[in-house]
Amino acid sequence: MDSRNKNTTLALSVLFGLLSLPSPWFSARSTIQVPGVPVEVFEGLTFPGMVAQATGLNGSITMFFAVPIWMLIASAIAASLLLFMEGSKSFAAPRALAWTFAAFAFIWTLVPIVVLAAAGKAQIEFGWGLGLVASIGPLVCLVFSRNKREP
Repeated sequence: MDSRNKNTTLALSVLFGLLSLPSPWFSARSTIQVPGVPVEVFEGLTFPGMVAQATGLNGSITMFFAVPIWMLIASAIAASLLLFMEGSKSFAAPRALAWTFAAFAFIWTLVPIVVLAAAGKAQIEFGWGLGLVASIGPLVCLVFSRNKREP
């Protein structure tokens, strides 16, 4: 991957990451739960207007531990910025650091929401797609670009 394609990919990743923050990531229908009454009594009952929606600013994703969605996007953007500055003489971060940020963002963005959607517990919204693209961009650049640091 040449420098121009790499920079375009990284710039779009940052843009999509920023756009995903105020966008809805997933939504779930609320069910009726009354303290002391078994859940089975109200099973299947939902009110059409009761939908809980998580955005990139107010939601979190739990896989082993809870991570705010904004932190996942910040991790993807950090990976992109580290790769932008990779060739500079004054800033040379280890490539493993960009791998760590990018892998963290990708895994925590992909796995839990796909599992929730597959189980029928949540509906994926377009913000999740933007966040996924933001986390895939740095990974693509890491896999297909060569490390070309200037001496």
